[in-house]
Amino acid sequence: MYVEIPSLLKQKAFKDLAAFITILLIAIVLSTIHFLDITIPTPMDAIETIYKPLSNFFASLLK
Repeated sequence: MYVEIPSLLKQKAFKDLAAFITILLIAIVLSTIHFLDITIPTPMDAIETIYKPLSNFFASLLK
């Protein structure tokens, strides 16, 4: 962080700086969540929740 941010400011690469800070904040949040042993749902859980009723419906039609 101490190396990248000053060089990005000197180059006036503000879009790159915004992307760097965004990714850094996401990493900090995820690391904190992992450190506190908080379980977060995976994207597969959301997909399963959405498509499971449809799967059951079509399975019942095919029986």
